[in-house]
Amino acid sequence: MSEIKVNSVKGVGATTAAITLNNSDGTCTANVTNNLGNKNFIINGGHEVAQRGISQGAVTTTAGYRSVDRFKTDIDNSNGRWSHGQASNVPANLGFRHSSKVMITTTEAQPSSGGTNHQFYYLMEKQDVTVLRWGSANAKTCTLSFYVRSSVAGTYPLWIQYYGTTDSYFYYSSYTINVADAWERKTITLTGPTSGGQSEDDPENTGFRIEWGLGYDSATETGTLNEWTTSSTLRTPVDAVYLPENASATWFITGCQFEISPVATEFERCPFYKALDYCHRYCYAYRARENNFIGNTSVFANSTTQVKGAFFMPKVMRAYPTYSSESFVARFRAGNSSANFNMTTLSHEMGDDLTEFPRHWGFTVTTSSITGGQAGLIQAEANGRIIFDSEL
Repeated sequence: MSEIKVNSVKGVGATTAAITLNNSDGTCTANVTNNLGNKNFIINGGHEVAQRGISQGAVTTTAGYRSVDRFKTDIDNSNGRWSHGQASNVPANLGFRHSSKVMITTTEAQPSSGGTNHQFYYLMEKQDVTVLRWGSANAKTCTLSFYVRSSVAGTYPLWIQYYGTTDSYFYYSSYTINVADAWERKTITLTGPTSGGQSEDDPENTGFRIEWGLGYDSATETGTLNEWTTSSTLRTPVDAVYLPENASATWFITGCQFEISPVATEFERCPFYKALDYCHRYCYAYRARENNFIGNTSVFANSTTQVKGAFFMPKVMRAYPTYSSESFVARFRAGNSSANFNMTTLSHEMGDDLTEFPRHWGFTVTTSSITGGQAGLIQAEANGRIIFDSEL
């Protein structure tokens, strides 16, 4: 029987070993992670799920989720405006179906100061990034990769924030789009901060942030890039792109992946049903159809004028959700049906806001023409959408 004894296995031309062996106990560490499941920390990285709708209006100075799930948008102190929606513009022959599209709707020249920030970003829960071991001497090396395209070539700001126990740590960096209107893959590899600790308080709250800057004022074009700092003062490259000064400019992104690896591996495909399942922890949108019963509710007539009930979510949500609804008419159907009421008039009543595993939303609504004590269902009298939100 033959035997091979080596310290590591490395590809021809590679600078990092694919497999490193422990000479004492024979165990090994593999850096080849492209065939492992659940390596991507970014939910909906393929921009497949858009429960709030594929097309939304202009992003405003109120931070929020407007289209593609898990990707948040905001504008600070600026009159420039842009929209965020889902698009079918994707890199060719790489298996993607959708991307996020940003398009400038109101132009503005780049300000010299004033905290002007156009932000497109992704947030993760604290408990989901503990495995990175950031804030300790064992901090893992990680790589962010994504496909991006813009009608404006140039250098764009990007930064990462880690929320430690004692302080937040920031890593300001950048990437360059070399050719306008062409898809390019970008990778940024970084070793996590080795100090700051790992916060165990409120594990379901924000612990990590990735921000793709679409335009900051020129006062941010100072300071050293590609290093960790506890300063929250933004740093961007000199002459960075200020997208809002370009009329009808576009910016697309897809294939977003953040992984524990010293190199960028192939994007981990996630089936649509699975991506939607993950997104339901943060947002659950129910699409009601005219004349159909809303099947995820349990309701009864508390009196001749009041209906009480609860919506049930398909997954445990991150936190007790907020409720919003498009304005559409519905009716309580039982032994005798109520008068029409608008779904926007539902008031939160039942349910513990502090429940550890929220999965329902209790409500009451005023109507008429019913018999107290009857159980029934809610029937949509028109098409509409109901949204339960527990996003970071």
